[in-house]
Amino acid sequence: MMNKMISVSKRLDTVFKVMGILLSIVLVACFVGIAIIAVGLIFKLPPELIGTGYASLSLGLAEIQVADAFAPDYKKVLFVVAMLLLLMTPVCWIGKKCVLRIRAILLPMKEGAPFHAAVGEQLKKLALHALELGVMLNCMKMLAQAFIVHGYQLNLLLQSDKIAKVTFHYSFDFTFLLIAAILYLLSLVFCYGQELQQLSDETL
Repeated sequence: MMNKMISVSKRLDTVFKVMGILLSIVLVACFVGIAIIAVGLIFKLPPELIGTGYASLSLGLAEIQVADAFAPDYKKVLFVVAMLLLLMTPVCWIGKKCVLRIRAILLPMKEGAPFHAAVGEQLKKLALHALELGVMLNCMKMLAQAFIVHGYQLNLLLQSDKIAKVTFHYSFDFTFLLIAAILYLLSLVFCYGQELQQLSDETL
């Protein structure tokens, strides 16, 4: 059983190592995207040189091509994209810290010591990172939803004699609170296991 745990821990460590590299790449891509948008807006480059699809709107299964008269100003689109990229940078940074925490948890497990003192502490920090990520991701979601509603003037686009009323419901995802609570409880379990392991070692 111990050998299996060590083997799985080593494989997971490799997976999270690769994930950390991918997050670093995404982080750099966010900065590059922000720089491109900034250059485009400062030097007033043509929209097609910066991006496309300003008049295209995806609503679930429906892909809507908005008429030019109702399409949002491309500068507003780029501003919102830049804001989303700015919010994405701390998300990637926190994600990298989560990867480091998980690898720190896997380190003693690779050595056959699952109840090492570091495991409980790292799980507590992971719980905090889960809260941080949840807040940041919800902010990004709210910004995107608000822009779709107001930037594309959906209330005007959906006006029709066949539609009596249009109501927009902004959605939040509170799953991160449950994940943070579970991680915190696991940290307590591992801290208790570490204490029992220490008492057992002292007895021997």
